[in-house]
Amino acid sequence: MHLKSYIRKQLNDSLTGLKEQTRNIRKSAGILDKTNLEKANYAIHLHSLWEGEKSTTTKHDGSLDEAVKKAEKEFKTANKRQDVQASWTVEIMLGEVGCMIPKEYWAKYREKNY
Repeated sequence: MHLKSYIRKQLNDSLTGLKEQTRNIRKSAGILDKTNLEKANYAIHLHSLWEGEKSTTTKHDGSLDEAVKKAEKEFKTANKRQDVQASWTVEIMLGEVGCMIPKEYWAKYREKNY
């Protein structure tokens, strides 16, 4: 295959991927319109700040408040800790697409001993 042909194939493959992403995002926007945030699908990833400790991923159907509390409990149990020392990634899942939720929306639900 000649270089130009290879590059053209890469561009076409990228375009195909972007079209698929666009379809998924449009579907997710439709799902969001129908979503009750008190009964949504959340995913919370807690990456431990300490070497040798476990990181956790918590999936929860319900409110963001409940999801945060469940994630903290799972992390503490997994690492036999009284507190959570981790970096957080919080998402709402809308079909195939996970949308990041900024800290200002979920931090208020954390236990107050952090």
